Amino acid sequence: AQFAARMEALQEKSEAHRKVSQSHQRLLDNLSTVILELDEQGRIKFLSNAWTKLTGYPIVNSLGQRMTAFLAPEKRVQHSTYKKKLASLLSGESRQCGLELPLLTRREKMIWLDCRLDVLQDETGGMFIFGCMDDITKRKKAQQELEYLAMHDNLTGINNRHYFDNVITQMSAAAARGGETHALLYIDLDHFKVINDTFGHNHGDIVLRDIASLLRGRVRKSDVLCRIGGDEFAVLIYNCHRDQAANAAEVIRDLVRGYQYSHAGHQL
Repeated sequence: AQFAARMEALQEKSEAHRKVSQSHQRLLDNLSTVILELDEQGRIKFLSNAWTKLTGYPIVNSLGQRMTAFLAPEKRVQHSTYKKKLASLLSGESRQCGLELPLLTRREKMIWLDCRLDVLQDETGGMFIFGCMDDITKRKKAQQELEYLAMHDNLTGINNRHYFDNVITQMSAAAARGGETHALLYIDLDHFKVINDTFGHNHGDIVLRDIASLLRGRVRKSDVLCRIGGDEFAVLIYNCHRDQAANAAEVIRDLVRGYQYSHAGHQL
């Protein structure tokens, strides 16, 4: 009778544990956060269902892979950062880390993940890495848009005065250190005020956008084109001597001189 009672109690306890385990598994399966485990070589040992929902990759095909296999190949800086931080964890130099990873989904869409990793020990004393990852693509996109707006002119879309100040400071420092020669072309549109006074600021804005487009089509990719004032533009040219800068200035002046704006039968 005592043995039967003991068996019944064990069965009840086992059933209770099973229900708790099932409850925890349902919770894990419904999390939007990806839970992962890496082994001592940095290979994936475990992934929650959120991985497939987020990336499209089946879990069974992802196990045994390294995380770098899923990172966007063009984001080399993040590749290097991940490898360095993972090496620090595996060597015991650090116990935890956080970083942002650019991941390429199965449909080749890039998403950003906020990844947090911790070093833990299992029952045998072995080491493994436990982590969680959250989708921060919307936040990252908003951040990038804010950074773009902070460095670009709203009207013309080219670089603004703030960006110009940063670049010219860097160019001056580089020139002082290495003896390099760079050039600054300052461009001011003559009689631009006449357009605003005669036709209104809307038409003046059109002219500014047209001029910015002309200049953008003329400068090299390595040159930095900025709008630094109302009708003032600047071009920063790397590794450029005075005679080369003078030639570039003449080309730009001829380009602007050849521009015409027509409105209501008037040509300016």
